[in-house]
Amino acid sequence: MVSSSKMVKVALIGCGEVSKLYYTPALRELEKSQLLKVTTLVDPSSVSSAQLQKHFPQASSVKNLAELSKSSLDLAIVASPPRYHAGQTMQL
Repeated sequence: MVSSSKMVKVALIGCGEVSKLYYTPALRELEKSQLLKVTTLVDPSSVSSAQLQKHFPQASSVKNLAELSKSSLDLAIVASPPRYHAGQTMQL
């Protein structure tokens, strides 16, 4: 188990179907094990973000990467549509 001061802080970029079906269950289990904490949800759709925020109530929600505080992250999962992956990864 990781101490809370060393817990990995994660941003989930893209809150669509892939995040709902695959990432959310895995990230919830890892949070339960205290291995990580989802700290930020990034999606232009407030509806999509709100659906995932039910599972990660402590996470902040932002609409784009410009609003993301990169200094408080250890890991970013890019789960947006594939056409955005390269550009978003370069912004990180």
